[in-house]
Amino acid sequence: MARRQLVQKHKSDSVQGDGSWVEMRKMTVAEMRKVEEHIDQEGNYEYSIRKIEENLVKWNWADEEGQELPLPKNDPTVLDGLTAEEFNFLCRCLVGGEQALKN
Repeated sequence: MARRQLVQKHKSDSVQGDGSWVEMRKMTVAEMRKVEEHIDQEGNYEYSIRKIEENLVKWNWADEEGQELPLPKNDPTVLDGLTAEEFNFLCRCLVGGEQALKN
């Protein structure tokens, strides 16, 4: 029997180097319907940061010295150190704009 996959793994070689990946929980239609309302209240960046913190399940990202980065839900300041390219990648994963890895 088919089973809905609520978490997708995305290859992130283009922004973090070979072998990197993130696992992101998919947003529901109800969440997507509220996007504009929340962006109006919080601002685009703050809303995106909050949704990444809520939906990023796992990753193997590291800083420029190779030190493993904590998940944003455990250390919200980690997002402040990401490049714009890395942040935009996570936003695309959040809304389904990045190709998921096949299981």
